[in-house]
Amino acid sequence: MTDDLRTILDRVAAGTLTPEQAQELLAETAPPPTPDPTAPPEAGSGAASEPSDAGQAVARIQVRGSAVKLTIVGDPEVATAVAEGPHRVEQIGDQLVIRSDLSDDGGATEPPRSAFTRWLEAGTRAGSTLTVRVNQFLPLEVLAVAGSLELQGMRAPVSVGIEAGSAKVGPGSGPLQLSVSSGAAEVDWLFVGKSTVTAELGSAKVNVLQGSDVVITAESSAGSASLISADGTSRAPASGTTASLTAGAGTGTLTARSRLGSVVVRVV
Repeated sequence: MTDDLRTILDRVAAGTLTPEQAQELLAETAPPPTPDPTAPPEAGSGAASEPSDAGQAVARIQVRGSAVKLTIVGDPEVATAVAEGPHRVEQIGDQLVIRSDLSDDGGATEPPRSAFTRWLEAGTRAGSTLTVRVNQFLPLEVLAVAGSLELQGMRAPVSVGIEAGSAKVGPGSGPLQLSVSSGAAEVDWLFVGKSTVTAELGSAKVNVLQGSDVVITAESSAGSASLISADGTSRAPASGTTASLTAGAGTGTLTARSRLGSVVVRVV
């Protein structure tokens, strides 16, 4: 028992302080509540909630979407990222991670259900929209599974994985790492630095925008890959061989790989 609390109780016992006055004094002297560091981040449909490691500056962004229509826009007015739609957010070190969340855990008491039943219910909410505005100058990593992705406005290194879905990437600029598995992607990008585009059991159509500065190579393994220059000349390597094309001075590299898929790279 603290000295302040003992004094207040003694005054109440002596009749010099009413219980109501004592309650007010106790409220004023009580320490602020301590937040629970183990509490999990909450799901939300509005702006991204405050991350658990808010004391460390965010230097990277990761967005993971599953069975949703995912839209990501590079916005210079955003400090880190703001999400609208079903999502959860956490900070791991210097990386802010935003995940789509189709669960319905609003807190209502309900009987136990099997994992299969919960999976069916989540399926009925598939196709929901998750929109994320991110600082366009922060490195971005994206994984979209069984849904669609639209990404534009980035001016930093970007890594995108598409699995069993579709994507429209660009316009944007910087190094780009794109992997398409059992899906399809259309890309409009100003390439600088080191970039790769890989299609495995999927397809990718890439427009290399004016101002790009890369040597473009295409590799094919049991698939098709072709390079089309600005004058319309097409170069398509046979399986296991490489074709090349230069955009700008050729300071950086863009490697297009096809593995049981299709890649078309066009310089515009």
